[in-house]
Amino acid sequence: MVRENEEEILRKLREKFGQPKKIDERAELEKIFGSFGERPEEKLKEKFKKEDLKPGQLLTIRFHSFNFEGLAVGKYKNYLIATKGLLPNDVAKVKIREKRGEDYYIADLVELLAKSSDRTFSKCENLDKCPICTLQNLSYPAQLKLKKSMLNEFTYGNKNIRELLIKSPISSHSTYNYLLDIDLSVRKIDNQYILALKENLNGKEFAFRNCHILNPSLNKIIKFINEYLAERREPEIKEINLKTDIEGRNILIFIGNSNRDIANALYDFLTSKTNLNLNIGWIENDKLEQLNDLFLTLSVQNHNIYISFKSYYPPNGFLLRETIQKFLQLASPTSNEQVLYLNAHSCLFLQPLLMFAGKVHIQFQNPFELNFIKNTFKKDKIVYYSENLNQLIKKDTILDEHKFSLGIIENYFEDFDKKLWDFISEAQFPKLLIITYKIPDLFKGLQLLVENNYRLRVLQPIDTFPNTHNLLAMVFLTHKFTGTSVIAENLPDLL
Repeated sequence: MVRENEEEILRKLREKFGQPKKIDERAELEKIFGSFGERPEEKLKEKFKKEDLKPGQLLTIRFHSFNFEGLAVGKYKNYLIATKGLLPNDVAKVKIREKRGEDYYIADLVELLAKSSDRTFSKCENLDKCPICTLQNLSYPAQLKLKKSMLNEFTYGNKNIRELLIKSPISSHSTYNYLLDIDLSVRKIDNQYILALKENLNGKEFAFRNCHILNPSLNKIIKFINEYLAERREPEIKEINLKTDIEGRNILIFIGNSNRDIANALYDFLTSKTNLNLNIGWIENDKLEQLNDLFLTLSVQNHNIYISFKSYYPPNGFLLRETIQKFLQLASPTSNEQVLYLNAHSCLFLQPLLMFAGKVHIQFQNPFELNFIKNTFKKDKIVYYSENLNQLIKKDTILDEHKFSLGIIENYFEDFDKKLWDFISEAQFPKLLIITYKIPDLFKGLQLLVENNYRLRVLQPIDTFPNTHNLLAMVFLTHKFTGTSVIAENLPDLL
């Protein structure tokens, strides 16, 4: 009886829904795992394959973060879109320009649709063109918060880096008029030769003047040089570097592609306009960016004036000096310990080091700096290396002949070479300090050091360049086998 009921039920179901479809089990399995001989990962790649965005494609995006290239970053589907001239929480229409990575695109701003609540009024008339002050239209508290979050992004999903204590950035006392050094080139704009930046945000050249982060004395000199250029049919000057001290009284002017006659003519013109203490030097080629290395070959009216600049060379340098002293207290070198100080750019570390350490082995970035140090500090406590950094770290003898308790690496805007990270790993410094603006390179290197038995202790950012996307990082590490763990207890209090 039960059997007849089941058959009756099945008959009614067939009448209502039709005959059941036959399942091709092989075909169903091939849909999931691929046909015979086809690799499963190839099938999965095909299934999840994304179509590339096309140049010229228009997108509307809310931007959520910022990177150390000075670009706002937003997300479209699974792609990252980076654009100049925007801030986090801006909503904008952008046009895809090019693909830079597997899921990373550069886009140009078309229209700002909704502004971030942290946006402020910018003083600068060239904000949309200038590559320097990428954050000037963001309130300063929001800048500091953003820069901390930019650092934290490097730790996400990385268990080796996650133990690093990242402190809040030390804020600057001077958010404007702090920049003491600028490189400019001469360009023809509106049929007139004028000083301009070598690069800008949208590719359109513009006259560089009244920069709000530049020292007022340098702005004044730029104005006078533009007047000098306006009186000439040919520019005579192609590239120029300007430096001043923190008080803006002494001005150093270096001219590229020039000669004595041109330098003298510019000097006579400027001294007729201002009573600032001027010193002019020149080189006869266009390698102005190598100025420090070529300094001894320059003709400069007063070489001694350069010495007064070294104490103030870093922007907001007093912040750096205070933090250096705290880090050295953390590293606590003693009178019987040796320190290796590589790629030194200034005397900021050296002066306090000599008060504590037994002997400092130092390799300077350029020969003039080295010459200055030799004539300034006690020679019995310093060992000098004249080789450049790559030459020095190739030498096996330096680690064989000396036992260093502390390593210090200064690397401001140069790219980190993997050979340097390998050298640090081999050295096994019990304590290590690294100072740099190259944040992405730094975190790649820290990953390598962790894999080679270094422990990450603390990273202290210093906002030496307010209103820009640049951030100085000072990192303290110890070695698992040669370092001490006692100092870890003092980390929160010292910084």
